[in-house]
Amino acid sequence: MSSILQKFVLWFPIPLTKKESIKRNIHKIIKNVCTPDSCCVDIGSYGGTVLKIMIEVLPKATHMAFEPLPKMYTLLVRKYSSAVQIQKIAICNETGDATFYHAQENPAFSGLRKVKYPHRYHLEKLEVKSDTLDNQLKDIHTPLINIDVNGAEFSVIKGAIETINRCQPVILFVFESTGAEAFNISAEMIFDYFTKQLAYHLYTLKSFAGGKKSISRVEFVRFYNEGTQDHFVAAPKNSAKRTRNV
Repeated sequence: MSSILQKFVLWFPIPLTKKESIKRNIHKIIKNVCTPDSCCVDIGSYGGTVLKIMIEVLPKATHMAFEPLPKMYTLLVRKYSSAVQIQKIAICNETGDATFYHAQENPAFSGLRKVKYPHRYHLEKLEVKSDTLDNQLKDIHTPLINIDVNGAEFSVIKGAIETINRCQPVILFVFESTGAEAFNISAEMIFDYFTKQLAYHLYTLKSFAGGKKSISRVEFVRFYNEGTQDHFVAAPKNSAKRTRNV
């Protein structure tokens, strides 16, 4: 995309694509949830799409990013190491070594489990370091965590309980059937864990960014089954961390 077209897309008041709508909503959420010195955490950074937004909104802060895929880790270090602490680690609920399946033709489908790939990919088995978010953050405070880990969302959350209880962060996460099925995780399990165990509400990305009400269990399961929504937000039920309509 040319620089002129990029400027036009950003200037145009209505998002022209789904991807642009997602970026704008994430931008709005970060702006309203965080303070200028907030440390945001990006898990499964891949190409750095969300990480770039974190830096743009909060340029004075030092953020944290985790990406186990070697090529993408190297790319992130080259582009963002001056503003981000980047670790070549797979964040989950276990510490040690893990097998990471690299889908060579489309690395975005890489992850800790084999999934139902849309095409026949050549899989490269990589041995990577794994750790919990609790171990990595320890006493670091974060008001916002982004998770995009191709099905391992539940594992990330279970390895971050101390951090969640301590920081009460807003959590942005991608959740769709292709990855979740590989981990035997259902939409009902995710919803119940957030709402009952962690005392969080769930929202679509758009509803949270727009200051709308939380979604119900029925809605969340329907979005998952139909594949109409895959970007969600979890926020503490007793939190004032809501975005303004702007």
